[in-house]
Amino acid sequence: MRFTESIRITCPRERVFAYTQDYGQRLVWDTFLREAVLMDGATEAGPGVKAWCVSWHGLGMETQYVSFQPPAVTAVKMTRGPRLFEEKEWMLSVLVVAGLMLRVPTQPAPPGTPAA
Repeated sequence: MRFTESIRITCPRERVFAYTQDYGQRLVWDTFLREAVLMDGATEAGPGVKAWCVSWHGLGMETQYVSFQPPAVTAVKMTRGPRLFEEKEWMLSVLVVAGLMLRVPTQPAPPGTPAA
């Protein structure tokens, strides 16, 4: 299953990336979720950081950042959650070109993708 969204934004790429990775703002823009928190005392996203997210349908998933390359790419793997997503990794790319933000479809990371 693939998800994608495109919206026009007039601000720098770095600002868009930072906003999408700010868990204090996550529920403002990610309408799929009803809960989104960083775990183990983390205050910002980054390599090795774990997050807990719960969908409006009640499915909870713990993920861990395996790559974090501002202002372009993050990749996470599921460490606990529904079997449907077992042993999966996802990559999110944020591209900002001439004020257009493109969220590249969330997709499984290719095998062997190095963590940053």
